[in-house]
Amino acid sequence: MQKLLVFLFLVTPHFSNAQFSQNLEKIVFDNGSVYLYTGSNSTEKEFKLLKISSNSIDTIFKYFLPDAGFEDNPICWDVINKNLITLPIYTDNQKFTNVKLSYYVIDSLIHLSKTPGNILKSYKRNKSRSMSSIIPPFDIYNNKIYYHHDTLRGRLFIDFTCSKDSFLFYIYIEHQKLLEKWQYTPFSRLLGFEKADEKPRQKSWVQNSKYDINLSGPFRTFAANNKNYLVTEDGRIMLIADDSIKEKGKIHDLEQKVLVFDKDRNKLLTIEKDLLSALKEPLSTEKIYQHSEVVIDFEN
Repeated sequence: MQKLLVFLFLVTPHFSNAQFSQNLEKIVFDNGSVYLYTGSNSTEKEFKLLKISSNSIDTIFKYFLPDAGFEDNPICWDVINKNLITLPIYTDNQKFTNVKLSYYVIDSLIHLSKTPGNILKSYKRNKSRSMSSIIPPFDIYNNKIYYHHDTLRGRLFIDFTCSKDSFLFYIYIEHQKLLEKWQYTPFSRLLGFEKADEKPRQKSWVQNSKYDINLSGPFRTFAANNKNYLVTEDGRIMLIADDSIKEKGKIHDLEQKVLVFDKDRNKLLTIEKDLLSALKEPLSTEKIYQHSEVVIDFEN
């Protein structure tokens, strides 16, 4: 299987000769800006997250492909209220595969990237940026597969959705053909969307639902207006309810398209990779819309 990432080769800040050759990567529109990951010229394992506004292109984050069989999982990230939420899969110094949930103020990332010294590195490593250094639903199954042989086989795939009200973590266990949905309860409090005393304290990680489903591989999840959706590698659109998951549509030839989540207008779109690569700079939400197809209007 090919690595499921979007490769966009560019000479910053130009987008000439852009190439989108992978699957299931996403673009996010938020507060009028475009966010997307791009390939790096220095190494095939490094990817850069760009914020593209009307008058600037800024690299706000870097991601390195993990080892140990997780290179097929799409990069897990989102933007909410000018914060970058990341859920990277990484291998530590002891060769253990881990997942960590963190958040960063995007304006701070841009400002500190232009400041001399190691201030940006210190900001990223600050413990206050970490929301959860342990992801129990991932650790449980990953340990069974990779560190307790024959307990569980197959691959794991993950993604998440977030809003001001919730953070939902999805994990698919290929061997069991099982999708689990978990909620990280402190999310809204840690981002300042609710006060610490507004709700009684709960367990940090709570399993909401399990779904028996046969997925061919990785997936993407999207959420808006209290509805949750999953898009499979082969283009199926699934509506995720509390007690069921049902197919609601199909994106044909998804391998030739890029998913676009417009948070400003509550829409999910697709754009053909060839068209996106051919768009002249500056790249903008309006220019992408002109060549896109609306797949889901979350307002309807």
